[in-house]
Amino acid sequence: MGAECENVKPDASSPDDKASQVRRMFDRIAPSYDFMNRAMTLGIDRLWRRKAVGLLARHGGTRILDVATGTGDLALQMARRIDGTEITGVDLSEGMIG
Repeated sequence: MGAECENVKPDASSPDDKASQVRRMFDRIAPSYDFMNRAMTLGIDRLWRRKAVGLLARHGGTRILDVATGTGDLALQMARRIDGTEITGVDLSEGMIG
């Protein structure tokens, strides 16, 4: 099933591959992403992020990789709350981390 999903394009009329289409979509919505996320989740995004950081802080670690970091909300919160940990965030969309 996984390989079949990779062939699905969000916009079938576009000649670009799925990754390029997804990257462009997130680049476009990046400026309002945090606001939209907060509104659509009714603020629950803040709760799960706080809980995740609390769990990570208890277990420690010297390095954390935040894949699909988006605007970096989680990575930034980890950096503020978990001392002595190197946090790296990466994302497909340059607009999200820019």
